[in-house]
Amino acid sequence: MLVASEVSAAAVVISYWSNPVPVAIWLTIVLGTIVMLNVFVVSWYGESEFWFASIKIIGIIGLIILGVILFFGGGPNHDRLGFRYWQRPGAFIPYAAPGNTGKL
Repeated sequence: MLVASEVSAAAVVISYWSNPVPVAIWLTIVLGTIVMLNVFVVSWYGESEFWFASIKIIGIIGLIILGVILFFGGGPNHDRLGFRYWQRPGAFIPYAAPGNTGKL
């Protein structure tokens, strides 16, 4: 049951990229890849799991770095997403009551 849900999820993700190819073909390709990885030698399966996990880790680290770059103004319009309201009136402004009591 877990394999079927993984194959369906992979087919849905792939269908976002290319609509002309039917989903059944992507299901067949992904399921065939999973079956072939399980049929071959265990070392191939372990090696493929290592590389797939490495791709995931590199992707996550890359997205974190991209988020930091975009946060500090590295995007196409060079707009700093953070700190834009820190100039006037500042980071902490009285909201509910005057003075330090109203600062959230």
